[in-house]
Amino acid sequence: MSVVADIRQPRDQAEKFGLYLERILRPLIRLFVGKISCNFILNLVKEIYLDEARAWIQSGHSGTKRVTRSKLAMLSGLDTRTIKSLEENKTSKERLRQINISAETGVLHAWSFYPEYIDENKQPKIIPISGGAGSFQGIVMREVGRNVTPRTVLDHLIESGNVEVVDNNFVRMKSRFYEPARPSQLTVLNAGSTAIARLCETVLHNLSEQDSSEKRVQQLRWSKYILEDDYPRVSRQIRKLLTENIQAITQILDDTEVSGRHKGVKEIGIGWFAFG
Repeated sequence: MSVVADIRQPRDQAEKFGLYLERILRPLIRLFVGKISCNFILNLVKEIYLDEARAWIQSGHSGTKRVTRSKLAMLSGLDTRTIKSLEENKTSKERLRQINISAETGVLHAWSFYPEYIDENKQPKIIPISGGAGSFQGIVMREVGRNVTPRTVLDHLIESGNVEVVDNNFVRMKSRFYEPARPSQLTVLNAGSTAIARLCETVLHNLSEQDSSEKRVQQLRWSKYILEDDYPRVSRQIRKLLTENIQAITQILDDTEVSGRHKGVKEIGIGWFAFG
């Protein structure tokens, strides 16, 4: 193999991995735009990447199972100071997540707990929209920064039903719990995220399994050339077949499932979804 080929091959693989990763991430991110902040996602990715990097080292992939920050830095691309900070802040992780999931949650949290924004009964005060400390503008400047205008945050919170304007110049908090998704949407996200996670588990299994007979079924079938007039009929036929298949698989599982008290049980499952 030529020297040129040796140099070019890693670049080709990097481009392929970038393509694969973007293919996965783009629809995932689309699910959460307008619901949670990019910074929240980035911080969560860092935490998860470090957890998985530790597990990877401890499984012996690096020749030794001893975890060091140097090894974590090499695998993650994060500097050791960032790794140390993430490790030290683990105790407050859940609280920080609740506050930093979006600009709106950060503002509502500050308004609910900071002394200048609560009354003697520890309830959020009615506060002026504009001004310095003690105003809505002051909260936004402190919690969100100057990249987002107070008006933008206020409009979002009014739309979500968390605050209301009083006498044109003041705002009252109606609810401290910001809910960017409806309950029905949370149900869809819960089921969908579980399905996505299961698919990733199947891909991981198939990457590591050498015996082709032990690889799990992972197939897609689709066509980009269905006439618009035929689409409703084809969609109904596919839905009917999928429903029949779901019922058949469910029956197999129901017939063979034992109680959770048995030892030596294993998990098996099938996922279904349509796209287009």
